[in-house]
Amino acid sequence: MARTSTTRDNAPTGADAHPSGVERQHLPMGSFVAGTYRIEGLLGEGGGGVVYRAVHVELGRAFAVKVLRAGAEPDAAWRFVQEAKIASSLAHPNIVDVVHLGRDEAGRHFVVMDLLAGEDLQGRLQRVEGTGLPFEEAQALFAAALDGVAAAHEAGVVHRDLKPANIFLAERRGSVEVKVLDFGMSRSRDAEVHVTRTGELVGTPLYMAPEQSKQAGVDARSDVYSLGVVAYEMLAGRVPFPAETLYACVLSHALQAPPPLEELRADLPLPVVRVVHRCLAKDPADRFADARELRRAWSDAWASAATHREGALASGVWDKDEPVAQPPSTHRAGVVGPVGVLVVVGVAAVALAWSLGGFGSRPTAPQRAEPRVSVGTPTRPAGTEAAAVAEAPPQPPAANPLQQMIHSIPSGATVVGADGATLGVTPLLLPASPRPLPLELRLVGHNSASLEVSAAGPATVEVTLPRSTVRTTRRTREPTSLPALAPR
Repeated sequence: MARTSTTRDNAPTGADAHPSGVERQHLPMGSFVAGTYRIEGLLGEGGGGVVYRAVHVELGRAFAVKVLRAGAEPDAAWRFVQEAKIASSLAHPNIVDVVHLGRDEAGRHFVVMDLLAGEDLQGRLQRVEGTGLPFEEAQALFAAALDGVAAAHEAGVVHRDLKPANIFLAERRGSVEVKVLDFGMSRSRDAEVHVTRTGELVGTPLYMAPEQSKQAGVDARSDVYSLGVVAYEMLAGRVPFPAETLYACVLSHALQAPPPLEELRADLPLPVVRVVHRCLAKDPADRFADARELRRAWSDAWASAATHREGALASGVWDKDEPVAQPPSTHRAGVVGPVGVLVVVGVAAVALAWSLGGFGSRPTAPQRAEPRVSVGTPTRPAGTEAAAVAEAPPQPPAANPLQQMIHSIPSGATVVGADGATLGVTPLLLPASPRPLPLELRLVGHNSASLEVSAAGPATVEVTLPRSTVRTTRRTREPTSLPALAPR
C-alpha cells in the first residue's frame, strides 16, 4: 500500500481528519515493530496512522508497515483493523496484499502490507492536469481498478472512499499493476457496528455520492458514483464539481448536473461518455448496480466505439443500432454540445486514428490545391457555364476520389456521423463513401452545419461555421430540499 515514489498527500477529510491530541511522534529509524520488522524509512502518514518501509529481519524482504498512532480513538482502531481484515479476505490481484495484523510491544495496532513501487493515480493525473490521460491508458487503468472494486462488491464490501489517491499504479517488471488501497472506510453488508461517530462524513467530498453527504443509505452504487468521478477526471483532466468549500462541493454533487464530458474532450467516443454520465446520476437507481456491471459497460463502450468507427470508415455507412449502455431518461445531463470536428490523412492514417491509441491525435491537413466547396453556396443557374469558364480556369472532371478532406473555418470542429458517433476533428480525411454520407460539424460558440459527402463530390469540402449568438435565459427551479451537513 505504501507509495515509494514522492506523491502529494491529501489533507485528511471527514472521518480521516486527524483527531486532536493524537500523538504525531514517529518511530525512530532502526527500531523494531513486534521484534520482527526493522524500520528503515517513512513512506507516508495520514489521520489514521503512519506508514514505514520496514524489513523482515528473518526473510530480508521489505514491506510497508502501517502503525496506528498512539492515542487514536476507538473508532479509528476499529477501522484500522477492519481495513486489514477486509483487504486480506478479498485476496485479489487488484487489491493491496495484507500479510500480517497485530500489536507491537506498546500495544499499538500495526498491519504489514506488500511494498509497492510507483505512484498513485492522483500523482499521474497531476502530470497531465487539464488534458486527461491518453484513451488507451485511461481505458486499461480504470478497467483494472473496476476489477478490484468488483471483487469487493461481490464480497459484500462497499469501499466508500474511492478516489485517485486510493488507486495505486504499481511498477513491477516493466509493467503497471493497479491496486485499490485503503479499505479503512469500507463497510460490509454484514457489519453490525457503526464505524464513525454520529454525524461524521465518511469519504472525500470531491468524489462523494450525494447520498453519502446526507447520511442516507450507502451501497455499491455509491462506489459507482465515486468511480464515475474518477473516470471523468481521468478523461477530462478535471473533476466535474471543483469547489473551494465543503458546503459548495456537497451542494454541487447533490443539485448540479456535471458539465457534458464530450464538451471538455471532443474526440471522446460517445458510448464512453454515456457510461460515465450514467455513473454520475443523482438517483442511485439510475446508476449501474455495482462495479461488475460498470466493468462490463466500460468494456462494451470502448469495443463498440472501435468496431463502430472501423465499420463506418470501411463502408461509409453507419449502423444506427449501436449497442451501448444508455443512461436512464431521468438523468442525462447535456447532449453533445457544439464541438469541433477533424481531418483524416490517408487510409493508413485513418485506421491508426480510429484505433484506441490514436483517438487523441489531431493530424494536420496536407497542403493540396483542390477545389473548395462551402456549405450553403448557391447552386449555379443553368446556362451560365460559359460565364463560369471566363471567371476561372476549367476544372478537370471530378473523378471519384478515394478520400475526401473535410475542412472547417475555424478549424477544430467535431465531425459527427448520422448516428451521433464522433468521427474526429477538422481538418479530417475520410475515405470516400459510394453513397451520400450525412455529417454534422459542431464547434463550441458557433452554429452547427449539416452536409452530405460522397465519392461523386469534390475531394475537399470546406465549411464555414458562423459564430452563434449567445442568449441568456432565466430558468426557474422547483424548490429542492438542500442536503443537511452533519454536525461536526
